Amino acid sequence: MPPNVVTGIPLVRLGYSETQAMQALATLGSSERHTNDGWTVLTFRKPGTKSSAVQVYMRNGQVEALRIFDSALVGPDFGVRLGDELSSVKLRFGEPAFILSEPLSGSGQNYVYPISQVAFQLSRPSRGAKPEVVSLLIFNVK
Repeated sequence: MPPNVVTGIPLVRLGYSETQAMQALATLGSSERHTNDGWTVLTFRKPGTKSSAVQVYMRNGQVEALRIFDSALVGPDFGVRLGDELSSVKLRFGEPAFILSEPLSGSGQNYVYPISQVAFQLSRPSRGAKPEVVSLLIFNVK
């Protein structure tokens, strides 16, 4: 299966400047800005909630990664939706190169596909349920 290289979502792409990203995501409403260890992270909330819709990770003024928590922001041709089971991820992207646990116990695992520049965070919605995609990370491989 040939790799599917992911470079962004319909609203914003990897490599955008901070200004381009802010303009593209302005329709989502206000954002919170945090900086840590050379990274700037913009968090946009789902309208009327405290839940994150997307986080934009920037370094040196350019978008380096996106973590998406809202299915409405993922294009229909992406092939995996939030809420999909692991089998859908593997059908579209194959076996992951590696799996990383989330830092908080019980918050899931990240199935990482560096060639495709994407990772999927999967978590069980309830005890005994199959893991589901709860977020996806699109990132630059350098």
